[in-house]
Amino acid sequence: MKPIFRTLLTVLALVAGSSANAALFERSTANLQDEAHAAARDGKLLAVLLTLPDCPGCIEMEHTVHANPATAKALARQFRTVRLDIASPAPIADGDGKPTSGPELARRLKAIATPSYAFFDGHGRFLYRYTGTLNAAEFRKLGSYVARGEYEQRPFDGRPAADRHAGHDHH
Repeated sequence: MKPIFRTLLTVLALVAGSSANAALFERSTANLQDEAHAAARDGKLLAVLLTLPDCPGCIEMEHTVHANPATAKALARQFRTVRLDIASPAPIADGDGKPTSGPELARRLKAIATPSYAFFDGHGRFLYRYTGTLNAAEFRKLGSYVARGEYEQRPFDGRPAADRHAGHDHH
């Protein structure tokens, strides 16, 4: 094989591998309705990271959770993921396709802190919001909780079951 073809194949393999191992919430969006519909076409829900540029918790989640290969793989099976800078006044379309802005959408979703995660169904209807940081295992648990519709029955508790039942509920 000629060196140029070997180099080209190596580059293509690296590009293909990098997209398969992409971290969560790397893509931005200006249209949540389009993203929700695209998620539905793939048999998924939409998960939106509501973030601010210098948010310490957001940066922590990006480096320790979103980039975790097991977490990225687990969440990618259930969700299409995008990020939204809630400080940006740029116009966006909400889940219903109505024009709004990041700050207004955050207010409507009661995302009073970052990071916040907003989940939508394939029609763009808001399902659930979680605010705060989690470790990778807790974040995977949050994904399962939302995907199974458990928010309809009980509040999310990311702690391991052993902690919940060992008298740690009263701090």
